[in-house]
Amino acid sequence: FRFFLLFALLFVCITEERFGHLILPVAIVLSVCLILAAGASIVVLALKTIQPCPEWWVLHREKCYYFSTNKTTWNLSEEDCISRGAQLIVVEDQEELELLRQQSRIHLTFWIGLRRKEGWAWINRQAFNSNCMSLTHLIFFNLDGSHTTKGSSISEH
Repeated sequence: FRFFLLFALLFVCITEERFGHLILPVAIVLSVCLILAAGASIVVLALKTIQPCPEWWVLHREKCYYFSTNKTTWNLSEEDCISRGAQLIVVEDQEELELLRQQSRIHLTFWIGLRRKEGWAWINRQAFNSNCMSLTHLIFFNLDGSHTTKGSSISEH
């Protein structure tokens, strides 16, 4: 945008020297182009502000979450998230863990992006840090504390 503005000013200066009678029409056209470009930038920013998440997703701390109501296996839940351009949720801090606790009251059970392959690891290949949170908080999200083979998924975007 700055390059375009500098080019426009340089063009106006050169045009004035050679074609003095055209300076006003050229200046008007360039001004209209600059206003349209600035307006388009503002519209794009406004749309991002108004709708930061796709429909049916929830915004929480600059991330979008999709809480599926389909009860299915972990593998199918992971595929569902991927098909939405997302991944199963990877819990990064206590606030995100609290979001899961709140949602467990609504959805009862759901899958997250933690799996066991030679130890616990997140699907983004980060090692699970048991100093930050307990596995019991993550595995037994159903209110009665029972284990399940089917659950909803939470995708993050």
